[in-house]
Amino acid sequence: MGYIVNVLIVEDEEYWSDFLQVAVKKIGFAVAGVANNLESALQLLNTADFDIALVDINLNGKKTGIDIGKLISGTYKSPFVFITSDVCDATMQDVVDAAPSAFLNKPVSATSLLVAINNALEKATDDSTYVTNDSFFVKQGNSFRKIHWADVVCLAVNQNYTQVITRLDKTTYLIRSTLNKTLTNIVPKSLQKEFVRINRAEAINASFIQEVTGNTLVTAYGSFDVTDTHLQELKKHLRMVL
Repeated sequence: MGYIVNVLIVEDEEYWSDFLQVAVKKIGFAVAGVANNLESALQLLNTADFDIALVDINLNGKKTGIDIGKLISGTYKSPFVFITSDVCDATMQDVVDAAPSAFLNKPVSATSLLVAINNALEKATDDSTYVTNDSFFVKQGNSFRKIHWADVVCLAVNQNYTQVITRLDKTTYLIRSTLNKTLTNIVPKSLQKEFVRINRAEAINASFIQEVTGNTLVTAYGSFDVTDTHLQELKKHLRMVL
């Protein structure tokens, strides 16, 4: 199955820190770590496995949350949501420059948190800014799942979506993107050569190919049809003797 999305929380107020931890778990995500000041936040950014962060702008009376937000979006290339009680006019431009995926005013509810996180992850899926070499997000019901590229066997056309077939389970995962756009914009550049078109509707992860017999491609997770148009290119990619 897919991996649960990990949420990093940066909040100095104990009440809101506890609330966010409970809310994150309630809406189906996992807490990757909790920081209550700049120092602990910087440590977690370097050690925690997180997919998205919830960041309070005011930490111990200072606007250091803005610096953390800029670091998350700029250096770590991850989405984050600002959560705060107020923003003065003097810091408004700094907040915008930090490029948060969403902004929530306290008090927040579990519902508004779910909507903000889902919108941020949906943007992360569509925006190459947040594409990583390890994983991506897919929507499943009212939430998102994290899928590792190493587990993707095949990408297939599904109307205006891309169906994701993994080696982990038989769940149908969908990316809100056409197959062509997925291959060029969402698959990391370092992995694009690994996904080979085998017909008009499918691209296979070449690392899973075990055998090619005639126009049939065999993996441990199923067989796929290869059209004549794509067969020669596939053999060339696999360095097969023609």
